[in-house]
Amino acid sequence: MHNYQFLKGITGSVGVVFIASIGTSIPLVSDNTDYQQFLKDWEAGAEVLNPDGTPAPYVAPETP
Repeated sequence: MHNYQFLKGITGSVGVVFIASIGTSIPLVSDNTDYQQFLKDWEAGAEVLNPDGTPAPYVAPETP
């Protein structure tokens, strides 16, 4: 399981998730398979940090 951190974009809003263990990022797009895996990992207990480095508790995504 990877370690993740939310990153802020140029506008200051959270726009991507950085996968620290492999040094890449994924967009927060619901139909992206990497994003779907991130959500599964987060729900299963993967470490996810906010942009400021504090732990981000799991929050189920809103469904349309």
